[in-house]
Amino acid sequence: AIVPSDPTLQIYYDASLDTNFNPTPVSGDTFTQWYDSSANAHNANPIGGATTRPAWWTNVQCGLSAVKFDGTSDGLSVNPLTSIASITGFTAIVLGKLVNTGTTQQFITSGIGNVSTNNSNLRLSGGTFVVGAANGLAQTSQIADLNPHMWTMVFDGTQSTNADKLKFYIDGVQESLTFLSNVGTSTNASIDTLYIGVDRTGTSSFRYYYGGFIYEVLL
Repeated sequence: AIVPSDPTLQIYYDASLDTNFNPTPVSGDTFTQWYDSSANAHNANPIGGATTRPAWWTNVQCGLSAVKFDGTSDGLSVNPLTSIASITGFTAIVLGKLVNTGTTQQFITSGIGNVSTNNSNLRLSGGTFVVGAANGLAQTSQIADLNPHMWTMVFDGTQSTNADKLKFYIDGVQESLTFLSNVGTSTNASIDTLYIGVDRTGTSSFRYYYGGFIYEVLL
């Protein structure tokens, strides 16, 4: 069970209830804010105007609702979110379901100013998963599919090896990682944003739009 008052819980976006959104939607409606159900009120907002807003859909999985990202323009940002800066460990969890695996898609990523940074990064690329923390990057051999999953990334900068510092799980099963760069001991001190469903490359430049459903995001 998720305890919203848990002081280690920095964000908790739960799509199952319409009351977690502003304005309160009916199925198919877009929204202007996804409320943080943790004690921190780190609410998520669309990256731009009306054309960048994901939609809330009912009865998507196990009778529960989800947020639908269109894969072409939708994305959310959480700003400010400085609590993920200069930390030596975190666990990031995304529950969702892709609708295609043929494009590069961003699940979550941290940002500094108007640019994403590889300090808490989960992405689909070339049909496999890319995870990153503390400027380190790794890739799985596991091929993504269109089934619902829980994707979990665990960073512990106090450990000594890349394999111990960064781990990735699908539905609780640890996946093997090929490291592309070394994982540091802590996240960047300047992180101030978290992006959901999109990667950012400049003031008004975005890419790697997520296409599919997201049920929950926790950090």
